Amino acid sequence: MFKNIKITIFFILLPLTAFSDESIYIVGGGGGGGSITIAGGGGSGGEAYFSNETAPPEEAGKGGAASVTREGGKGGELYGTVGTSPGKGTNGENGSGGSGSSRGASVGDDTSGGAGGVLSHSLTFQRYDTILIKGGDGGEGAKSLSNERSGGGGNGGNISISTTNDIIAKNITLQGGNGANGGNIDFDTYFGGSGGNGGSAIFSTENNVTIDDQFFMISGDNGNDGTVQGIVTDTGTGKPGEGGSSGKVSFHVNTFSAQIIELSKKDDNFNFYVNTLDVSKNNTLIILENFDNEILFNEINIGNERTLGTREGGNPVRNFKVLNIFGKNTQIKGNLDAQDKTLNFVIPPTMEKESTMLNVIGNANIKGSIISAEVDENSILKVGDKVVLIEASSITGTPANSLVISKTGKDNILKYKFKTEIEGSKLVATIERITQSLPYSLMRAPGANCFKVFSQGHIASNAFVNQGADLVANSGIKDALFKTQIAGKPSIFSQIQVGKSKYKTGSHFNIGGISLVSGISAGCNLKSGYLVLGSFFEFGSGNYDSYDDFPGELSIEAKGNVRYVGGGILGHFSFCRTDRGYLYVETSGRAGNTKCDFDSNDLQNSWEESVAYSSSSMYYGCHIGSGYVLKLFEKNQMDIYYKYFWNHRNGNKFNVFDDKTVELLGFSSNRLNVGVKLSYNVNSLISPYIGTEYEHEITGDINARIYNLDIETPCLKGNTYKGEIGLSFGNKRLSANLGFQGYAGRRKGYSITMQIKYRF
Repeated sequence: MFKNIKITIFFILLPLTAFSDESIYIVGGGGGGGSITIAGGGGSGGEAYFSNETAPPEEAGKGGAASVTREGGKGGELYGTVGTSPGKGTNGENGSGGSGSSRGASVGDDTSGGAGGVLSHSLTFQRYDTILIKGGDGGEGAKSLSNERSGGGGNGGNISISTTNDIIAKNITLQGGNGANGGNIDFDTYFGGSGGNGGSAIFSTENNVTIDDQFFMISGDNGNDGTVQGIVTDTGTGKPGEGGSSGKVSFHVNTFSAQIIELSKKDDNFNFYVNTLDVSKNNTLIILENFDNEILFNEINIGNERTLGTREGGNPVRNFKVLNIFGKNTQIKGNLDAQDKTLNFVIPPTMEKESTMLNVIGNANIKGSIISAEVDENSILKVGDKVVLIEASSITGTPANSLVISKTGKDNILKYKFKTEIEGSKLVATIERITQSLPYSLMRAPGANCFKVFSQGHIASNAFVNQGADLVANSGIKDALFKTQIAGKPSIFSQIQVGKSKYKTGSHFNIGGISLVSGISAGCNLKSGYLVLGSFFEFGSGNYDSYDDFPGELSIEAKGNVRYVGGGILGHFSFCRTDRGYLYVETSGRAGNTKCDFDSNDLQNSWEESVAYSSSSMYYGCHIGSGYVLKLFEKNQMDIYYKYFWNHRNGNKFNVFDDKTVELLGFSSNRLNVGVKLSYNVNSLISPYIGTEYEHEITGDINARIYNLDIETPCLKGNTYKGEIGLSFGNKRLSANLGFQGYAGRRKGYSITMQIKYRF
């Protein structure tokens, strides 16, 4: 705007000592006014004003008036702490500019006014009551009364504020300096002085700013061009002075919060940008003047049931890229224009189905918007539940996407699939599916629904405990009965079983080990039959390996140890014998503790360590049975029997992947066994036998959870077929039993039972 005008600007960098809840008032100096003739001097610029006590007087930062005599008008007089009032321009030798007085005021050069004082400052404290930042006004351009070019007004002083701290204030006002009017001319052959530009007001920080009450930001006014006030000829080449431009006003912060945000833009020298507007601490009202769809906020966060509002009849909420809604019952008062924007809904763990997250008191335009969701890993929502994302007075348009995939939990191993649709004036999201996927970073191959591998150790130990129940109900009771009948007095009995089996569980696991039952029993003859009672100790130790195949040629192997220790009681009653045989009933009850370990090199945590856990819990159970021993021939007999087994293991919890809890719920096994056994009494000491048995596992399902969500688990439910062959022999001093069992169906494998005892 100014040509061949030299402006000297002095910068003031002032250290501040701020106190709690003090105020900061900063105004740039006004530019000096221009001189009417070259014989005079331009007015000096005013000093920048700074105070943490007193609000600036009205004349602070005002531009100097153009002179109609021989000297330019000075910039606005100030009475702040920076210094005394500036001196005014005076006649200098050879038409030099008038002298400035103290800091921040520049000297006018020839006929042009000096620039106003400039201030750059860093806020060193964190809490203020009021912060006022204003650029200085430009000085007026001089009116031309001759063919000589009149002096232009000086530019207003710039103010630049920064901080390395988070700032909390009650009010902040940011205002650009006003541009000054250009000089008029009396004839169209004259040249009027240009008006000075307004000074800038800039606030910038990478930190956070919280305003308890109001933030006000307004552009300065542009100066008016001068006019021809006298004679206009056809040949005139003169020109009135151009008006000065308004000063730039700029506000850049990271996270911003305020109750009232009022922005008034008059030209393009307005720059407002907030990375994140936080509407979670208090309700926020946004008042915008002369704004279209330009982005003012990169993100807006609304939470804690707060309200974001606009002035009635004002701009809709639209000047953002991303709108994040946290929790339910948030609100926008006014229209929402989210066309082609991103709407992200953060669903908390306590969010109930049919709850509404965002209420819009007005129209919601969601045409082409991108809908995303974040679900807390502990959410109570289930498949089929609906969440109202937006409820408005009316809804315009449809989102760009109808399916929303939300990943949550550490390493995003939990995935929610939502379907969004418009229902009247509501945007509703329905959970179609919840799945778990194991990320690549935690295993050696891409993942699928692999969480059931964590249940393999649990179900292997249950199968092993069930084998112990079979040992008690079959060999244990038979041995106790045999020893008691031979000895005719209380006797010690014991049985050992070794074996290896493969169980189909949807995948499969192999388990092998040794089991022991040992106890004391006593018998007595009753009028109706023979009764045997006993108590026992039991122990088992083994190991297993499991194999799980998943889609995508993914296979996960695991291994571990299993063990149980417990005890119980047993009873057997044989009714009086007849020539055809006899009837008997039996029962047992047991309780103890079982432990299993799990380790898999195919799974890794964030430290690239193999995933392992150890689980321990109580078990207890019982069995009842009945049979009939039918005498076929003198030395042959057939035992036809059925037995029902119930066994329960308590649940347990353990952590995998560093900190994620898997919960194994209580497990109950219900089995029904039906069988027949043929034996041949070679003599009173030796009896070989052969038998077959059908077993049906009625339940056998194990339940497990991760993130409070049921996961796919292995199952023992099904049929098993057993065949056995063995030999029993003994007298009052030496007794022994050796049996071999083979299994097919749900359980495949073998076991060997044996017992040898000698009495001295």
